[in-house]
Amino acid sequence: MASRFCHRFLYQIAPACASWRMALYDKDNLPTRASLLRRVKNVQDQKSWEEFDAIYRKLIYGFAIKSGLTHEEAEDAVQETFAKLTEQLLEFEYDPERGSFKNWLRRVAHAQVVAQFRRRFKAGPPAPPRPGETTRTSTLQRAPDPSGPELERIWDEEWGAYLIRAAEDKVKRLVDPLQFQIYDLYVKKGWPSEKVAEMFSVPVGQVYMAKHRITELLRDKLQLLESKAA
Repeated sequence: MASRFCHRFLYQIAPACASWRMALYDKDNLPTRASLLRRVKNVQDQKSWEEFDAIYRKLIYGFAIKSGLTHEEAEDAVQETFAKLTEQLLEFEYDPERGSFKNWLRRVAHAQVVAQFRRRFKAGPPAPPRPGETTRTSTLQRAPDPSGPELERIWDEEWGAYLIRAAEDKVKRLVDPLQFQIYDLYVKKGWPSEKVAEMFSVPVGQVYMAKHRITELLRDKLQLLESKAA
């Protein structure tokens, strides 16, 4: 489940001061944006479609690649997913009580990934690899069963990673850029606190404080996104 993926992330970031929490509750920045879904029903609304593309293309591409498709196949799967979305969004009505946008998007993307596998199998076995292509061959051999539960697990992991990126993007806009840079180097890239402090000419205590504040923001924002987008 995506929730397990997110919870592993939450476990890794320490809880901190609750005074930062209220800045998180901005529903306009949730991954499932009802207003955006309404706007993209108009295929002539290029700006809204560019926003939709920026939000979901990486998610769908990552799902396709992790499922075992090549770069070219994954790009095709993304394009065909967006083509289907263009058609189906005209009829789609966002109603959390009837089902989540996440699951609807998964079904559309899953169908296009499966279609790419079917095309590959119809085309017959791949040509013998040229020198240096052993990794690609191994990837094809490890491709999951497109009709099995493996694709659902991959989607949940990609969705979890997407929620983390969305939370980080939101928090990055809320905090001082220097504080986020400190957090990024210390927490995400694993630099020693002393090295980070030296780089930015700040006390080591400020490195710990940046982690303390930003991880609290990320923790609450991620929980909010997960509860709204599940």
